[in-house]
Amino acid sequence: MLGRLNRCSGRAWGRAIIACLLPVGVSADATADEIHVPDDWPFIQQAISVATDGDVIIAHPGQYTEHVDLMGKAITLRSIDPTDPGIVAGTRIVGPSSNPTVSCINGEGPNTLISGFTITHLSPAASGSGMHIDQASPEVTYCVFYDNHAAEDGGGMYVYIGGPTIRHCTFSENSAGENGGGISLSSGGPTIEHCTFSGNSAGYDGGGMYSYFGDQIVTDCDFTDNTAEGDGGALSATIGSPRVSGCSFTSNAADTGGGLHGYLSSLTVEDCDFTTNVTVYGGGGMFLDGNEDVIIRRTTFTGNSATGGGAILNTLNYALVDVTDCTFSLNSASTGKGGAIYTSPDGRTTLADCTFDGGPDAEHDSITGMEWEMLAPYSPPTGACCLNGGCIVATEAACTEAGGTYMGDETTCADVDCPDPCPADVNDDETVNIDDIFEVLAQWGPCP
Repeated sequence: MLGRLNRCSGRAWGRAIIACLLPVGVSADATADEIHVPDDWPFIQQAISVATDGDVIIAHPGQYTEHVDLMGKAITLRSIDPTDPGIVAGTRIVGPSSNPTVSCINGEGPNTLISGFTITHLSPAASGSGMHIDQASPEVTYCVFYDNHAAEDGGGMYVYIGGPTIRHCTFSENSAGENGGGISLSSGGPTIEHCTFSGNSAGYDGGGMYSYFGDQIVTDCDFTDNTAEGDGGALSATIGSPRVSGCSFTSNAADTGGGLHGYLSSLTVEDCDFTTNVTVYGGGGMFLDGNEDVIIRRTTFTGNSATGGGAILNTLNYALVDVTDCTFSLNSASTGKGGAIYTSPDGRTTLADCTFDGGPDAEHDSITGMEWEMLAPYSPPTGACCLNGGCIVATEAACTEAGGTYMGDETTCADVDCPDPCPADVNDDETVNIDDIFEVLAQWGPCP
């Protein structure tokens, strides 16, 4: 005990003693204070215990093997520089037992901030091994959730009935026995921005992220190499109205919905990229099921593959998938059912201003199913194509396949100056030899 007393500053101990003597509800310090760990207190939880609303707790680099509970306080808990990846990697909170490493379970609001830590765990918790948020809405920024494993949901983080804001965080190599290897969201409206999900896995659904009964907003996030043994290798959304924008889904895998799975969800997906996602069964890029309308805007699907619906498999029951201004390239279905899109008997798909590699009836990126409608006639853009010293107007795909140089959409041959493919062939006999030299010598001298 004396050793611990010697490690703690007189200011920190003075605050603790005063806090105990003052009546309940009276602050020991009317102004915000900084508390340094381990200089003022050896453990983060000790610093939280004596902190009051508005205080800032700064943890210096090191490993803190403990469970951290924010105790409902409107405080900031951060490393010395949350934006420095080296500092974040070197400031680790490690949960020693089966409780979550970090908890916000006492109504924490947006004035509670956790920033700049690597959060990991030594043994699995039931849900939320890295962080457990229950009926709270803190802000979490610049944290790395690494190698956390949950027996049930949310290996990296579990959120229940809350609206936290999660920004600039990384979820890597986390797993869940059931749903949400990286993060599991239930019955709330979290905002998740500029986050990375990589190498996470789930025994059921949502290798990177699982959403249930919520209105989550997911913006500018990257999902790479996440896997699920059920649905949604990167993201699975069940019931609710999630909005996903500006995200990339790359090389994720699942039984269905390699990139994204939506069930009974009124999804909106905008300005996203789905690339080389795969499934055992249907919907390499996206698998949609249930009876809620889905909107997909300005999204690119490239190289996704499945048995049916290489890019999108629509099995909605009398609901509509509205696809507008999207691009489909090199997606494939091993059964031949919808290299790009497959629509089941009860589903409906409308397409407007979409581009398909070679057209919607090509071997790759075909559209098949019971009911689909091209609202805007398919007309791939054309432009000037420099080919063998001449110029033709063609689509980019046709120009490239012929070995030409595509000069851009809506360009004309009058707009461009195609280079001579063989400038040394001065006599135009398609061979450069001594005759060309004689031709040049014959015309030697000043030009007229």
